[in-house]
Amino acid sequence: MDSLRSDAVRRRMDLARVSRRMELGRGLGSLACVASTAPLVGFLWGSVGIFVAAFTVRGGEKAYWLAEMVLGLVDGLMPMAWGLAIGILVWWVYRYLRACVDEFDADMAGAALLVLNCLAVRR
Repeated sequence: MDSLRSDAVRRRMDLARVSRRMELGRGLGSLACVASTAPLVGFLWGSVGIFVAAFTVRGGEKAYWLAEMVLGLVDGLMPMAWGLAIGILVWWVYRYLRACVDEFDADMAGAALLVLNCLAVRR
């Protein structure tokens, strides 16, 4: 009878642990998706900006033409920089939250073993 009771307690604690892990991990997939696509979107728009800047330069003096070209390149590089910055920041936050969820899961598993050991000693 005690074996059945300890098995029931173990199953209930495992269910609670898995349920809480799923609840805490909700949304982490979306965060990982943003972290992986933000640099790509930045590179895409940066490439478009550089392409537009390279082919929209009008005629005129050479110094004016070069200044306009450099300004267009800088405008094209800004989305790349923002995409990388956002991607790195979101990836850092994702890794931190994932580590917190894993640590909580390990703590719950340890607490479950502790409770089961206390129940086994009381028998």
